[in-house]
Amino acid sequence: MNKFTCTGHITKELELRYSANDKPICKGSIAVKRNFAKEGQQDTDFFNFVLFGKRAETFNKYLGKGSKVLLNGSVQIDKVEKEEGNRYYTNFIVDDFEFLDKKPQEQTQSFTKADEQKFIKDSIANLPF
Repeated sequence: MNKFTCTGHITKELELRYSANDKPICKGSIAVKRNFAKEGQQDTDFFNFVLFGKRAETFNKYLGKGSKVLLNGSVQIDKVEKEEGNRYYTNFIVDDFEFLDKKPQEQTQSFTKADEQKFIKDSIANLPF
């Protein structure tokens, strides 16, 4: 079974492009903290990921550098032959994702009891009868 799940922050601006047959492709990188700390410092791993189709467009539209996400998918290793030797690239193919950033809190006005009483008094004074 080839299954990969991680939670982290997007490390750079996403790259959205379209294939020759107009299929959306979104590429990016995610920073994932390790579960253990070495010498008091928590290490971080970086993974490249790719999304295809409608998910790619949605991901690119709502997320960007610094966004916290959960990614689910599989691992794919690509081999590229070069003059100096073969190069291997590991990519995480995303099947689904979840937004993990909290929504910004709306500023709410707090009223004291005196503010509430003043509001009621002013409202009553402005009644038409």
